[in-house]
Amino acid sequence: MESTTPVPQAQRLWIAWGIAAILSIAVAVASVALWAGVPTLRTEHARSTQTMPTGPLVVTRSGKLFHRPTCKYIHGPATSITPEQAVAGGYTPCTRCMLEGAATPQER
Repeated sequence: MESTTPVPQAQRLWIAWGIAAILSIAVAVASVALWAGVPTLRTEHARSTQTMPTGPLVVTRSGKLFHRPTCKYIHGPATSITPEQAVAGGYTPCTRCMLEGAATPQER
């Protein structure tokens, strides 16, 4: 019969800490890999748009929102971009001109 020597308590504690550290690193690496394709938002309060806007959009150099070219709330020189560029750049929709329920484009 083989006798097994008991593992001292301190050694068990180090093993437990080592396993916890490895699991923590694995979770951190997995979360970075999952979020790697998500664009960085330009503001903490940024929310993604429910639907992809159509047509041309404009942004300003220091702004955080994308607008329709006819929006009266654009401050400063505007640059035209595509909807895909706006979303990839982390811009969020202007709540005034991109309002979903507007009856006509002039009301947006």
